[in-house]
Amino acid sequence: MGCRKGKKADDGEEEQVKPLPKASLKQLWRYGKPFDLLLLGLGLIVSVVLGVALPALSIIIGNVTSSFIKAMTLEAGDINPSIKANFTETQKQFTWNMFENNILDQVYNYVIIGGVMFCAAFIQVLCFNVSCERVTLILKKKFLISTLRQDSAFFDKNTDSLTTKMFDNLERVKEGLGDKIGLLVQYLAQFIGGIIIVSLKGFEIMYCLGICLFLEIDAYYDGIDARYCLLRVSYPNVFKLNIRMDRFFISRLMATASRREAEQYAVSGRVAEESLSAIRTVTSFNGQQHEHNRYENSLIVAMKDGVKKGWIVGLGLGVTFFCVFTNYAISFWFATDFVYDGTIQPNDALGQAANQLTVLSTAQGAAAPIFDIIDRVPDIDSLGTGGVKPEAISGRIEIKNITFSYPTRPDVQVLNGISFDALPGETVALVGSSGSGKSTIVQLLLRYYNPDSGQILIDGHQIEDININYLRNIIGVVSQDAVVFNASIYDNVSCFDKSVSEADVINSLKQANAWEFVSKFPQQIHTMLGERGSQLSGGQKARICLACVIQKNCKIILLDEATSALQVFADMGIEGEEDKPKKRRLASVSSFNSKRSSIVSLSKNGAAADISSPDQFAQVDKDEKKGKKDDAKRLKKELKELGLKEGNFIQIMKFARPEWPLICIAVCFAACQGVIFPIFSQIFSEITKVFSETDKEKLKSDGHFWSLIFLAIGIMMGITNLGSSFFFGLASEKFTLRLRSALFKNIIGREIGYFDSQNHSTGKISARLATDATMIKNSVDAKLGQLVSAFVGLCTGVGIAFYFSWQLASLLIFIFPLIGISQGYRMRFISNKNAADNYETEEASKVALEAIENIKTVQALTLEKRLHQIFSAFLKASHDTAIKNSFLQAVLYATASSMVFFVNASAYRFSIWLVMKGYIVPLHVLKTIFAFTFTMQSLAFGSAYFGEYIKSKYAAGIIFATLGEKAVIESFTDEGKKIKLTGQIELRNLHFNYPERPSVKVLRGLDITIKAKSKVAFIGPSGCGKSTAIQLIERFYDPSEGQILLDGHDIRDLNIQSVRSQIALVGQQPILFDCSIRENLLYGLGKEVTHISDERINEVLKMCNIYDFVQSLPEGLETRVGNKGTQLSGGQKSRIAIATCVLREPSILALDEATSALDNESEKLVQDALDKVSQNITVVAIAHRLSTIANYDTIAVIKDGIIIEKGNHGELMNIRGLYHELTERQNMKE
Repeated sequence: MGCRKGKKADDGEEEQVKPLPKASLKQLWRYGKPFDLLLLGLGLIVSVVLGVALPALSIIIGNVTSSFIKAMTLEAGDINPSIKANFTETQKQFTWNMFENNILDQVYNYVIIGGVMFCAAFIQVLCFNVSCERVTLILKKKFLISTLRQDSAFFDKNTDSLTTKMFDNLERVKEGLGDKIGLLVQYLAQFIGGIIIVSLKGFEIMYCLGICLFLEIDAYYDGIDARYCLLRVSYPNVFKLNIRMDRFFISRLMATASRREAEQYAVSGRVAEESLSAIRTVTSFNGQQHEHNRYENSLIVAMKDGVKKGWIVGLGLGVTFFCVFTNYAISFWFATDFVYDGTIQPNDALGQAANQLTVLSTAQGAAAPIFDIIDRVPDIDSLGTGGVKPEAISGRIEIKNITFSYPTRPDVQVLNGISFDALPGETVALVGSSGSGKSTIVQLLLRYYNPDSGQILIDGHQIEDININYLRNIIGVVSQDAVVFNASIYDNVSCFDKSVSEADVINSLKQANAWEFVSKFPQQIHTMLGERGSQLSGGQKARICLACVIQKNCKIILLDEATSALQVFADMGIEGEEDKPKKRRLASVSSFNSKRSSIVSLSKNGAAADISSPDQFAQVDKDEKKGKKDDAKRLKKELKELGLKEGNFIQIMKFARPEWPLICIAVCFAACQGVIFPIFSQIFSEITKVFSETDKEKLKSDGHFWSLIFLAIGIMMGITNLGSSFFFGLASEKFTLRLRSALFKNIIGREIGYFDSQNHSTGKISARLATDATMIKNSVDAKLGQLVSAFVGLCTGVGIAFYFSWQLASLLIFIFPLIGISQGYRMRFISNKNAADNYETEEASKVALEAIENIKTVQALTLEKRLHQIFSAFLKASHDTAIKNSFLQAVLYATASSMVFFVNASAYRFSIWLVMKGYIVPLHVLKTIFAFTFTMQSLAFGSAYFGEYIKSKYAAGIIFATLGEKAVIESFTDEGKKIKLTGQIELRNLHFNYPERPSVKVLRGLDITIKAKSKVAFIGPSGCGKSTAIQLIERFYDPSEGQILLDGHDIRDLNIQSVRSQIALVGQQPILFDCSIRENLLYGLGKEVTHISDERINEVLKMCNIYDFVQSLPEGLETRVGNKGTQLSGGQKSRIAIATCVLREPSILALDEATSALDNESEKLVQDALDKVSQNITVVAIAHRLSTIANYDTIAVIKDGIIIEKGNHGELMNIRGLYHELTERQNMKE
């Protein structure tokens, strides 16, 4: 009983590494309801109809072509009657009236099939879109709630990958659930229909074209097959069955390059997110250049993978088109003796089906980890319904012989047989060395983990037997690093429970001593707190959290070093409020300030030493201290919100100036490629003329000649596609590398006030770096080549068409664009739809990300269901809009799909009139229509660029505006004097308000002079301006009024990097980077790193009481500390941060409650170390424990942004003002 259940850590690691089997098609639709399955079935049926319709169309096209060939023969006989002797009986019977009637019949067939295509396409898109939206909505909701119910052991191993699964994998699954299944069935039906038609047309065609079975080698690429299919479908009178022999090989190469590129960009994203979320730490240590180098280096690796992918794409395109035209050449070479009826290309459909199979396979692979989490039953289910719910809880806690080690570190024993009791109404303090297991006990009480052995009882009930939701509702917790959500103060205090009245929330804030500062906000309890509570100080966040605990009316309160984030005045206020309900609450406190505790349980190295009173503990503490040592329409909407203008192509190309040579080479290849298609259309027209030849020998020789021309075109197409794709790929990768690098450098070098804005949150900036930069890249990649090719092809094709028939060309130039217009409206609708959905999706993403990042707080407050409801509400809004838009999307898709049939019907009807009136000959009809066909196809490829360009110009407007802005306080600059500071600081009449809260005056005329090498402490109530003063000294901000002088120089006249290199700052909540302890210690030192030996590092570690702990780690200094130092305790992180500062040998040391997370012994040892290193430097400290600053030269008491008392400890005690009151409250003796 009471032991951890499930697999061991090692087994868990093996399970995590083992690849998951792909989800089955049935699993993809496991959440489909009967209505969804009905839609799916109907969609599949109409997909079969669509697939069969296209092969049937080939018969029509074949009949049209055959009629024109016969007309050309008839025309030749009219011109030269002597050749009629060679006519067959069928040719002799053919007349112009028969020609007109045959074409008219096919025109009517065009219209009929167009109507069928419209109806079927409408039903197909509507069914699949609606069913997909409904199923993915359920899947997203299931995934989040399943994630939030997992235990802490799961999150210890999987936190970094959960966000990827949440968004990337689910998006891939959505693609697989959408119309891809319908297209798969459609193309398979098209393939089978084509085979049937070919079989009916005769064995000879199958034989002569079967030679090509093993000759065509097509690369796989998403855009290749689309273009290839259009090319081949345009001329269905020739049938070639192709086997794509190297599809697997090249697709594997491309998949590998794409995966590596994506993985490396993910690394870049993590670097950006980590540095931006810790921007104050980065800035204070002059780490901007280091972070920029890290980011750029990761981008360089990604660029190389991207260039490799571009080469593979180019190779695939080149080989594909070479083989396409080689296939044509071989086919015509051997098929010259046959007269072809039109048949559609079966393997084109099969190739397209392979595309959909790839997407479907990707969806199955992406779904596997999602379903794995959904189906995972955690050892500790935070939403479990089992367990007892006692009618009354008095609060008695019994800890019996508990042993424990974390699943991620099973070889490190954290608790070793600890036992103690906590009676109802008692206040128990858990004290001991940092890392000794105090916070672990709190986590076990909240049942984040189960102990390895031993028992935890609450009112005699084993904790495992109590319903976990009930358990966490009766326990309130305020942690070391107080977590608040990016929501209003009301939502944070009420735990998102709208049934809680505003009066109750205000009352809880008053009890937590938080109403004083909340009432000063313009929107009071409706004030948004920002990302990670950026609008509040540490003390204010802690009091908001305490107000939440008070609001819940918990029976047990756990304060896991809660006072470490509070200033003295706030701390005393909390204690007073805790004492009020003592009769009905038990406060189990993990704290080092044990003097207010009635019973103290001392935890030492995971074992317990029970002390009956604080006095006895003090004695033990005194005896043992002597030798003890411690061991991170969206774009359009943003443009509007930011008041910025759209970017444009000129701006983008100006930035791409270094890539101009590469772009010019790529444009030349693309232009040549554009000319080839119109030329090919004329060659194909000549081929049709060959089949009208009555002289068999001439027919054969001409057929062989044009076959060789096809081969030459294939070589040219191979070279131009390879060159265009490669050089555009190389240019675009270099472009995006410079763009991302420049943007990141611009942002990381900004003043701290820039990051206070909601518009510049870590999430938004990370998205801008990843998504928006990629959108701009798309405007200079291979899609630009398609535009160039389309433009050149358009000019060439239209010119050819007008040369042969200006009348027919005049009609076609008006009706053929209708195809592109219909496609354009469809793409524009999709773009606008995505922009409209963006807000709800983005807000849902924020909720999910914040919940996962702060999962322990979410579970402690039992917020899983409420946050899931908020998440679901945002998704539902997006879902409802998507369902409504599906009808219009289906109409637009059906119009775009069927328009080509109506256009062709119009073109052939008019051409018959022209031929019968003698305005044009039959061959010129084909030349004109073929020229326009290829021109419009090229234009379709090029039109894809405009969809990307629309997005890129919005992104460019934001990004280039950002690049054009100059930071208020520039970090990357050599301007200003560089002097060696002695440490004298003068703050003259400082006035300040934060940029995001201009109406709240923080400093109102702060004046103080700090002598060099002196020690000065700032104390006062939370939010009075203490931390603000230090941030101004660090020049995170500039004051609104007044001056800051360092050694008599205005800080604005000094080089900012030189200043920060001589100031060391340890904040309230130290942030470490996800690298080794050594790299954290040497962070921001630059070239000076080489001068720091291991002996010096070890010396500093000993001074900061962290040496023994580092040495005890298997990898010592090379041990990675995890994201934000999660592998270390709060005290260990603080001491690493202090050691980092000591290594810098600063002239000024700023301590913003630096020792607040340390136990008494560690605090004393670190304070001794600070005393030693601060003998020749200036120290500016903020502390809530007055004992740590009693011997300072000057103590300044700040209230409402001004200094109301100043002097040393003795002088302030004699004044008997606020300092005296606070000192007495802490029971300090002079």
